[in-house]
Amino acid sequence: MMATSQHIPYADLTAEERHQLRTMRKRKAELMNEIEAMNNELRSVEGQLENIYYVDDPSKETAQQRATGRRKFNQDPEAGLTYLYDRNLLERTPESVAAFLHNGAGLSKQTIGEYIGSNEPFNVQVLEAYVKLHDISNMFLVDALRIFLWSFRLPGESQKIERMMAKFAEHFHSSSTLDGHAFDCPDTAHVLSYSCIMLNTLLHNPAVKDKPTLERFLSMNKESIQNNGVSVQTIENIYDSIAKQPFKLPDEESMRTHEPFIDSQREGWLYKQSSSQAFVVGPLMWKRRWFVLSEGCLYYFDSSVDRTPKGIIPLKNVGVRRVEAPARPHMLEIYALSPEDKIKACKTDQVGGRVTEGRHSNYRMCAASQDDLIGWIEAIHVQCQNQRV
Repeated sequence: MMATSQHIPYADLTAEERHQLRTMRKRKAELMNEIEAMNNELRSVEGQLENIYYVDDPSKETAQQRATGRRKFNQDPEAGLTYLYDRNLLERTPESVAAFLHNGAGLSKQTIGEYIGSNEPFNVQVLEAYVKLHDISNMFLVDALRIFLWSFRLPGESQKIERMMAKFAEHFHSSSTLDGHAFDCPDTAHVLSYSCIMLNTLLHNPAVKDKPTLERFLSMNKESIQNNGVSVQTIENIYDSIAKQPFKLPDEESMRTHEPFIDSQREGWLYKQSSSQAFVVGPLMWKRRWFVLSEGCLYYFDSSVDRTPKGIIPLKNVGVRRVEAPARPHMLEIYALSPEDKIKACKTDQVGGRVTEGRHSNYRMCAASQDDLIGWIEAIHVQCQNQRV
């Protein structure tokens, strides 16, 4: 956080001070990247923990329904929320919906932004509750904006951005009491928040050739300085912070979930026998994978929030059956119908991420319970029948 009591021009610093400043800035950027990576990993782990159901109880069905609700939300927010409401997995209140969005596991940040940006009365209430879930107490305005803008993707419509910034400004004003960071009213925080977004675009958009100087930015905020009690030092600190580090906005490609599987026939956690261990004498290796059955293929992922599958098993010219194994109850096997054939599967190579072709005559998986096993066998059998030639 920038100090607000004194501003020393960079040109007045000694060579040693400049070196120290560069080192501090570099370390700050590294720390922010590390924090960001940890937050992303935490969300992924939270999503996995929420879906764990390798126990013989009703929680496995709940986990499947939650995952389905999230994917439906990414495709159609209202349909996804209604799905969760109808199954008593989410209360129909602004506070509950806001908490669901703020948790974010498996949700598209673009869809979150579109939903909370809507002018429907309930959506506006959700936006207000959503904003309040961000802990920005006594933060510098730019730092608070960085946290807020990372939690969703700003929509393109200016009216939606206007509503979001207005609610953010109200929350920021009520949360900030630190000297130099509080403003006389929410409107001042609102104007400066908009000014920050504009400055970020002007400074860091490659298409903008005429980059604003500090003097020009001061002129842009002249009214806030003269009429709303904002100090020149605060405006300089805002400019300095954004000039050195642009806002980190969500990249939707990295946030996208399994959108192609909105109409999946079945999905959930299974334990898959490692292909590399299939023909080795001794203990077999089993790995927990998230499976999605869709359009004649069985996809499996490391987690329910991944968008790139670890492997794909086409269900063409294959069958499915139960396997009796006391050490591994609830086991199923997908096998080639002809003993001479191999299943034309593919998987992502652990080294280099290359896609390699599988050469196996069967694949074995374990379900969580008897009911789950039957459900998977029946669903896979239907797809196998549809794919036979």
